[in-house]
Amino acid sequence: MIDYQEELEQYQERIDELAKEKRYAELRDLFLPMEPADIALLLEEGKQEQMPLLYRLLPKETAAEVFVELESESQEMLINGFSNTELKEVLDELYLDDAVDIVEEMPASVVIRILDKATPEMRKSINEILKYPEDSAGSIMNMEFLSLKKDMTVEDAFKRIRRIAAGILPQEIEPKVFNQGFIQPRGIHLIAPHNAVKPLVRRFVPHNKRPLG
Repeated sequence: MIDYQEELEQYQERIDELAKEKRYAELRDLFLPMEPADIALLLEEGKQEQMPLLYRLLPKETAAEVFVELESESQEMLINGFSNTELKEVLDELYLDDAVDIVEEMPASVVIRILDKATPEMRKSINEILKYPEDSAGSIMNMEFLSLKKDMTVEDAFKRIRRIAAGILPQEIEPKVFNQGFIQPRGIHLIAPHNAVKPLVRRFVPHNKRPLG
């Protein structure tokens, strides 16, 4: 993490210099070794007019991770400037729980556009989650779960768990078919870090998982 204001200012000065001189490859290389939270901090603290340009320099997966670290106002600003293709690319890289959090913070006009560009599976899952009444079994269940992708390694899964909410029960999410099953946290540490999480998934059939309306 970026710990000192002086270091932050040095990064911002370097970013301003490279952006002014249109040295975009060097800008991209500057961001690549950084954690998503640090990149988001630099984007938030920098010049607002530079944010869309800097964001577009990031690789797709990194861009999605940075996006969820941004304040909702910055997310909305970027979404409003995205082409339909760019918005779809961001959504395709998001975890379901991150997508739900973003949708909950956006105004109706932005939500409509997000849902329009999301995959049918993600759109259905978002609708099902957000239709649960407060304090219902479905609402409580989704608050206690963290989504992972089936092709993640155990090491990557641990990184995400530590970054988002250490100690909760992660739920594996397949890109095209949501709610595949669950993983017991106590079983993950027994598997080699380079192995995929997919073999650890236990299937389940949700009870009373029926959207209202």
